[in-house]
Amino acid sequence: MPSKMPLASAVGKIDDSSPLTRMKNIIMAGLAVFIIAFVLALYYGAGVDWFLAAVIAIVIVLLFAVNTYIVITWADPRDQSSSIWQVLIIITALTLAEGAILCLPLDVANNGGALACKTGSSAECGNLNMNTLWEAVIFMIFLYVVVILPMAIFHYEAYDEVEIRHGKKTENAGACCSAIKMEILVLIVSGLTLGLLYAFIGVAKVPVIEYQIDVSQASVWTHVDIYSTDISTTTGYNAFTSADVSGLVKPKTVYDVNSDAVLAIRTSFFVYVAALTGWIGWFVFVIFGGIGMASLPVDLVLKYVNRPIVLSPKELEKQKIDIQTRTKELVKIGTDLKNTREAAAKHKTDWRARNKNK
Repeated sequence: MPSKMPLASAVGKIDDSSPLTRMKNIIMAGLAVFIIAFVLALYYGAGVDWFLAAVIAIVIVLLFAVNTYIVITWADPRDQSSSIWQVLIIITALTLAEGAILCLPLDVANNGGALACKTGSSAECGNLNMNTLWEAVIFMIFLYVVVILPMAIFHYEAYDEVEIRHGKKTENAGACCSAIKMEILVLIVSGLTLGLLYAFIGVAKVPVIEYQIDVSQASVWTHVDIYSTDISTTTGYNAFTSADVSGLVKPKTVYDVNSDAVLAIRTSFFVYVAALTGWIGWFVFVIFGGIGMASLPVDLVLKYVNRPIVLSPKELEKQKIDIQTRTKELVKIGTDLKNTREAAAKHKTDWRARNKNK
């Protein structure tokens, strides 16, 4: 009677030492180390709530993984192998764009506007400095839009790996030189535009209601419920909001109202660049988003109209004959072109020879 063979020996052991398995283990270990180090750095270095820091780290990893999958799945394999740094730029750009949107719920979850955050209590807020985070995100977006992405596009357009231009091909060094020249032009135009706009209209105008009070009238000082207090503390804020201010400027003769007043504030250059980038970005979003939503049903209808249809035997035979005829014509054209080039190579074609023959 034959002995029973163990299932593991019949099927074969799974090779845990294969290069692919080792690479997966290394990636997973690296991600785990990144998440732990990121959480510890924010928790102990900046005092950020550990749960909020863990959510940020996990979201960054998920966005990077999803964008990597999208680019690897849909990008041309030749582009992936020839320009790995451009693939990384696309992945990071997608991650940055999605992260900028997710910063809005992060700002709400951080609860930075709570009064308890002034005292450093992490029970009601995440203690994450959102002003610095927003500045970093907006600066990175501006850097990608003005410097990194144009450089990548110019390099991609200038790089030719096939000899199609007078028997020459553009190597990586030549493509980099061409991209740098075009990028210098982009920086000059962007710098002049931003500089001139900031110099002439870099002012934020905020409409306000202006009160003009005549302090010489005694009725201004008769109200005693208003006093100086620190509204950043809970006690001072409650005292300020509960105070009765109805009698402060009640007499009509005490104040005059100018409802058309405008408060002009000179913004910083960084704030102006961020506002201008967001303002232009909304127009781009409306145009491309609107075109995408409008063209989606049209594309679906056209795909249905141009869907593959089963051909009859007669139609199939006719298409085969047409393809064969066109193939013969292309072969003849290629042969004639080859003969013409070979004949031209045997004769001198410089200007001295042509003038001599004349």
